[in-house]
Amino acid sequence: FDNGTDTQSYSVFVPQLNTSVPISSAKQIGAVLYEYGAVLNHVYKVNNNFFVQNGVTLYMQRYQNSKTKDIQVFSLSTTPTYSQDKNMYSLTMSVDHIWYGHVNFLNNYSLKPKYSRSISKTLLYDISLKYSRKDFYNPNEDKNSDAYELSNKLSYVNKDYGFFLGEVVLADEKRIRGTRTDVSKEYYFLKLSNIYKYTPTLLLN
Repeated sequence: FDNGTDTQSYSVFVPQLNTSVPISSAKQIGAVLYEYGAVLNHVYKVNNNFFVQNGVTLYMQRYQNSKTKDIQVFSLSTTPTYSQDKNMYSLTMSVDHIWYGHVNFLNNYSLKPKYSRSISKTLLYDISLKYSRKDFYNPNEDKNSDAYELSNKLSYVNKDYGFFLGEVVLADEKRIRGTRTDVSKEYYFLKLSNIYKYTPTLLLN
């Protein structure tokens, strides 16, 4: 969780696995699935206004009886960030490599500039524009695409009712080549959430 106001905070990068991995089949078969993950983050503070966050994410989804459906992800990200008064400017650069069935499947490349402003001690506004390139391996190269995602987010903290988050996302994805009709799409979503500290050891989300 990155509150956007504290230069000592850590931002955890989590890969987005919305990559149209064809794991469904006509015949439904029961399976046991294991998930493993590891995240390593490092923050280097250059001075009181500028710092760089670096992250490494390892993720594996393993099926007990079908290795051809296993998914592995290796992600790298770096985010130089500049803060001044109540404003914060950052640029996240990330690369994901995804294996499907232990075979090279997809590379994701993304750039995400973000502006954050602390409106008050309890209210934070974020706006970001994310560009991503999906680069599939053969024989799925006709799924290659460029995507743009605009996010507006408002975060509010209340000492009695917890942490509130509201976010509106508009996105547009376009295929790079070919004639596939299931690649290009436009979409949007609205996200509302609340985290409430019910007891010192129990959070309700």
